[in-house]
Amino acid sequence: AAFDERALATVAQAVAKLRVGQRQLAPVLCAVEAAAEGRADSMKVRHLAQLAHAYALARSPAPRLFAAVARTSVRRLDSDGTTDPQALANLAWAFAKAGVPAP
Repeated sequence: AAFDERALATVAQAVAKLRVGQRQLAPVLCAVEAAAEGRADSMKVRHLAQLAHAYALARSPAPRLFAAVARTSVRRLDSDGTTDPQALANLAWAFAKAGVPAP
């Protein structure tokens, strides 16, 4: 069965917290990135923030994922005022840590 959006974000976060080398993390993070890119439009902002946080924490470059997170987050933040402040803070931290220009 395919992972839902929450599970993708949780797996990415768990893998990012492992204290192993980038080479060991890469296959899992690449798989999560590929799955999440196509689903970004349907993800909640908190799950997008969790994904971005995970990739920044793992120091894993994911330009397409960060672009999808930025595009979707901006649209959601503009259209729905229900985003929790923690998700917004996590997004800001992740973009800064990853060295990706924030939207």
